[in-house]
Amino acid sequence: MNEARLENLRTLKAEIKYRTKEIENWPQGMVVDYYYDYPNGQKRVKPLIGNADCNYLKKRLEAKIEALEAEIQAVEDYIESIEDTETRTILTLRYRYGLNLEQIGKELNYERSAVGKKIKQHFE
Repeated sequence: MNEARLENLRTLKAEIKYRTKEIENWPQGMVVDYYYDYPNGQKRVKPLIGNADCNYLKKRLEAKIEALEAEIQAVEDYIESIEDTETRTILTLRYRYGLNLEQIGKELNYERSAVGKKIKQHFE
């Protein structure tokens, strides 16, 4: 596990939230839309009415959500598997909750530089 994967944890959670809303708002059944046709240089509105078979795209979105959830689970399992309590706490605060080094230092009564060194040591 590298630091870049841990950095993406909150972003992955936000993406799942967005994609879940996208699925919830997916159009069902009949779709009506319009486009502009300019055959002679003049705008003419033409309706598009059709039956939307969106199952394929919806399944792709669901598969993407599953992949994102698997990555989140892998990252969280990695953090929980760290044996050193101090390091595990620092990484949890940093990557799961998004605290910066100064905030972590205040929370744990460390200097900012000590928190940064602990993180750096962990990834060496």
